[in-house]
Amino acid sequence: MSTDDAALWQEIESLLDAALDRAASQRQAYVHARTENNPELRKRVLALLAASDDAGDFMETGPADQASTTQTTASEEASGQIGPWRILELLGRGGMGEVYKAQRDDGAYHQTVALKLLRGDQDAMLSRFESERQILADLHHPGIARLIDGGLTPDGRPYMAMEYIDGQPLATWLHETRPSLERRLAVFLELCPAVSYAHSRLVVHRDIKPDNILVDRDGRPHLLDFGIAKLNPEALSANATQALATPNYAAPEQFSGETITTATDVYGLGATLYFLLCGRPPVDLDGLSLPRMLDRICHAQPKPPSMRVSGPAMAPLRGDLDAICDKALARDPQQRYASAQALADDLRRHLNKEPVQARAPRFSYRAGRLLRRHALAASAALAVLASLAIGLAATTWQAHQAALERDIARREAARLSTMRGSILRLFRSAASELDTDQLTARELFAQSAGNIERDFGNDPATAAALMQMLGELQLFTEDYAGARELLQRAQALPQDQIDAEVRASIDINLAHLAYRDGDYLRARQLYDQAVAVWQVAPQRYPSELIWAATLASQLARAQGHTAAAVEHLRDAAGRARAYWGEAHEETGIVLINLAVALYYDNRLAEALTACAEAWTVWQAIGKQNSPDALNLLANWGLFALRHGDPYEGEKRLAAALDLRTALYGASAAQATLMKNLGVAHRINGLRNAGMRLLEQGEWMAEKYAGAGGRLHASAVYALARALSEDGLIEEAQQRLRASLTQQTTTPTSWHHLNRALLARLSPDAASAEALFSTALQGLAASGDAALSQYADALALHATWLQEQGATAQALDVLDQAITHKTRARHAAHYEVLSMNRRKVDLLRAQGLGDAAQTLWQQSREQALGQLGPQHPISALFADPL
Repeated sequence: MSTDDAALWQEIESLLDAALDRAASQRQAYVHARTENNPELRKRVLALLAASDDAGDFMETGPADQASTTQTTASEEASGQIGPWRILELLGRGGMGEVYKAQRDDGAYHQTVALKLLRGDQDAMLSRFESERQILADLHHPGIARLIDGGLTPDGRPYMAMEYIDGQPLATWLHETRPSLERRLAVFLELCPAVSYAHSRLVVHRDIKPDNILVDRDGRPHLLDFGIAKLNPEALSANATQALATPNYAAPEQFSGETITTATDVYGLGATLYFLLCGRPPVDLDGLSLPRMLDRICHAQPKPPSMRVSGPAMAPLRGDLDAICDKALARDPQQRYASAQALADDLRRHLNKEPVQARAPRFSYRAGRLLRRHALAASAALAVLASLAIGLAATTWQAHQAALERDIARREAARLSTMRGSILRLFRSAASELDTDQLTARELFAQSAGNIERDFGNDPATAAALMQMLGELQLFTEDYAGARELLQRAQALPQDQIDAEVRASIDINLAHLAYRDGDYLRARQLYDQAVAVWQVAPQRYPSELIWAATLASQLARAQGHTAAAVEHLRDAAGRARAYWGEAHEETGIVLINLAVALYYDNRLAEALTACAEAWTVWQAIGKQNSPDALNLLANWGLFALRHGDPYEGEKRLAAALDLRTALYGASAAQATLMKNLGVAHRINGLRNAGMRLLEQGEWMAEKYAGAGGRLHASAVYALARALSEDGLIEEAQQRLRASLTQQTTTPTSWHHLNRALLARLSPDAASAEALFSTALQGLAASGDAALSQYADALALHATWLQEQGATAQALDVLDQAITHKTRARHAAHYEVLSMNRRKVDLLRAQGLGDAAQTLWQQSREQALGQLGPQHPISALFADPL
């Protein structure tokens, strides 16, 4: 929160508190008098004051008092007999009174009931209590605790005897029985008919929450406490009745003064479903002041339930169940399910593996073009110092397996054992010379490297081998500057005194660093030197040659030879299977690299096949939660989106985000995943969930990658595009302007695309033309690397031209966009299909009806074949021309 926002909230809270201290009739006048020169403050405080008035007694007694329960004995007032009922024990206390377990004691017949008694100091609640009693008298449903009897105590206090449910509150049942997801959903589905029945009798419960649901011994739910329910011949005004609902589960309209309808109970059901899925209420209000509490209730959109759990519990909630909760908990009642039955029907669709209505298209055709080409996520650092001994032991084992002769294996094992001891001694010595309380890996490496020449100055062979090992460890921990310095020092030692294989290892690691620096010629020279050593006895260096092929592939791709890059890794994959076998971690890594090479060669179907093969490896070896599996999932999701399968992309990206969060927490790489998954959500109809991820991803990209850089610019574009499509034009413009102002590097394709989007949103024609000109020139100069973004900028320009009335020019520019997007993707890709739908409209506007009909039919068949009839992109072609 900014300093200005914090100051505003302090003013709001101070003024609201002062107003609430006054009589209700004086509050509005007091606020008007205090805010003559601050209309914004007046507006905010009056709104919260109205919400506070609507909150009624909840704000007086507080949530803890109303929710409190106890198992003490009956109070003096209620001890003994009430009518024909003998009090047994106190079951609980609420805002209106007490509930007792009681037994019929007049000899007529045996019956146990829950007897609800209005407290003696609650005269103001009398009408509400009598209203509940009348409502229950008219309700007869197995899912609603029925009214059995009613009357007055000798001192005139009303009571009602209700069906006694031998069971547990929903929250207790959930905690103690630990039911499966399927069982939780089954209980919820049994609850919905009770609410539907109440609605059919014109009753709105208004306080559906876990505390008002009991699960009996047979696992059936029962709805309780109609104490604030109202008859609903049409609709209710929240201003006419006090909203005593528990705020964590209450609909926004119950505190904002808007109309109360059956949609309020749909929200309550959605909140209860949310609790059943993740064990938490949709809105957390703990520790909030009254103004912030009311503001959050009225304006916050709950996070998807899958984001409130961790580990294996996330995956089953992703997608349909997130979407169902998102729709049921929409702030706008009109956006919720039309009824409790409609909510239950959609949940059954999910259980039957049918498309759910919550994910049906709810946005214009422009949303289908949201996805953009994204950079591959970088793989994480894989090594830590504590694993050094294990890693060297594994190297000893591999050397033994690869050796052709037993004496070679013994010699290699002895050498590596000596190296291991030397490395550990170096680390111990370095650690003793540094402040271990503040010791970092980088300092340990630097101090150890400095000690090598001191301790091994007369032994260049050992010094070089140790420097090579430390340098490689620094590469793994992404300390590239430290690795380069150390490896170059090793290379400067007398080469004729260094083992050939150590020289080869130094050369290949320096080659990787040269590749990172963009010095491809130097990288190739070093690569050739290393491979020449290994090729002398290839049977002795199988793993070295396999990993060298990865670098060869990267160099080929960097120089535009994408087909050759694929062939290098196809050969490496064959070698890996022969050397390590199918179910081996190293084979899986080679397959991931092959998938990346295929992706860059635009062979997306083959790339997805390679991803599936790699995933089979991770499953076989039980490493589905490893950093390499994370890298695979992130790439797999991106490839699926690029190939035009947003459902598969969403599935893999969600799994990748879950895993990255569990492994590493917040980072720049997590920001990229949030952006990609947010885009996928919106393509698939999860607009609110997608927007939340895009907002989080943009914030995280700025924090961890820096404002104005390439990653932040791409996150801003995705967010601004979503904001503009939701009608939040001013906010989108602010984000885009800030991104361009913060630009700290040479403009990237994403900066140019942000400029094009800002032009599209600009109300000034001259300014828009200038922005488009700069953006399109920059993207055209970027060549094929920015082909997809260039197509998007052209499409934005076409839309702007159409709005200016230049239909013929818009059609020409859109044709260019489709041509470039088809080259970057393929003809049946959803981005191309979205552009085709816009072209259909332009063709018709130009009087070219036959061409429009042909394109519409062709695109419709492609959309149905690629995405299926339920996808939002297919819906663009649902209505015939």
